[in-house]
Amino acid sequence: IIETTSQKVGNYNYTNTTGRSNGTWNNEMGYGLVNADAAVQMAQQMSVSSIDLMVKDGVNDIGNEPNEITQYLWPSTDIWIRNQPDNIEEHQNPEYSSTNPNYAYVRVTNKGCVPSLGNEKLNFYWTKSGSSLGWPNSWNGQNYFPQGPLTGAQVANITIPILQPSQETIIEIPFYVPNPADYSFAGTDQWHFCLLARIESENDVLNETSNLVENVKNNNGIAWKNITIVDLVDNVVNGTIAVGNPFNEPRTFFLELVKEDLETGKPIYEEAEIVIKMDAVLYNAWARGGKLAEQINPTNDEKRKIVTGNNVLIKNIAFEPNEIGLLDLNFSFLTQELSEKSKFAYHLIQKDAQTGKIIGGETFIIKKQSRTIINADAGEDKNVDKNEVITISAAEI
Repeated sequence: IIETTSQKVGNYNYTNTTGRSNGTWNNEMGYGLVNADAAVQMAQQMSVSSIDLMVKDGVNDIGNEPNEITQYLWPSTDIWIRNQPDNIEEHQNPEYSSTNPNYAYVRVTNKGCVPSLGNEKLNFYWTKSGSSLGWPNSWNGQNYFPQGPLTGAQVANITIPILQPSQETIIEIPFYVPNPADYSFAGTDQWHFCLLARIESENDVLNETSNLVENVKNNNGIAWKNITIVDLVDNVVNGTIAVGNPFNEPRTFFLELVKEDLETGKPIYEEAEIVIKMDAVLYNAWARGGKLAEQINPTNDEKRKIVTGNNVLIKNIAFEPNEIGLLDLNFSFLTQELSEKSKFAYHLIQKDAQTGKIIGGETFIIKKQSRTIINADAGEDKNVDKNEVITISAAEI
């Protein structure tokens, strides 16, 4: 005996009638009798297949696959780091401690129309920040830089609790940061971390390739955080990322540096001097391609360039297979250009030179606070004889 019920499953309205062993399927094509037990089984299967847990790529991400809405896929708003478990939803740069962890947070939302089963897993990974990360080699704990240290590793595998439709949960993950001394070959301790969250479910299988950008775009259960916080309040004035070739054959790329489209007020390149510094590997790859660029000026150091405007292009970077270089961005605010604006976003994007496809990227969030304007005073004018040797020195501020 089957009780009278009515429900919508997919594009079908299913009604089964008390006392009958058969139900009636009603769709736009007509009517037909089917076995009620088979219909119920089909409904259960469709319910299981409707499970859809997601981690957002950005505030405008509604979970569509592929995500055609979010412009940059690596600054996920649903992943953030705190140095202490303080429940503040604002990303911080991880800080190294030999004894104390940082805390990673991942927000998981049930986008589906049925409750999740409670057996889905959240996998969380780190790798050193870069604009050319592949899957899984950059993240699986089995690959090393030529200088010796790991490129990245898995941090956690956590069961996600049952979530009702539209319900969300925030999962806290202790994160012990690798020792920066192991990466001293970068010449800086401001080489931060790229983070990756992946939801694994038997009922919502991920569609993955070695292309990380496509994986994030095509799967709402994969999200990516690649942000460096440049905080002048904390005396952090630069950030380092890896730029390289994740493929097994020679490839040519270009780098693009742009301000955030939606940002108002002065752009960062007008209020601050932005210095690009390449290591020898990156510089040599750029030199092989002819040293072509737009919107940068040279300096006395051939590996050091100064940004002059928006849409910076560093063209034809000809990398050997799996070659990795380093790029450092330094931000120095200019006294005469200061405004009341306190926060800026600046994007670095790596693209394939042949296809124009995005390989990866990094977002720099630059913070400053109002400060007393410095007025330099060199004192009274001095008379100097012709050919007289003079020495000019500056005092510390």
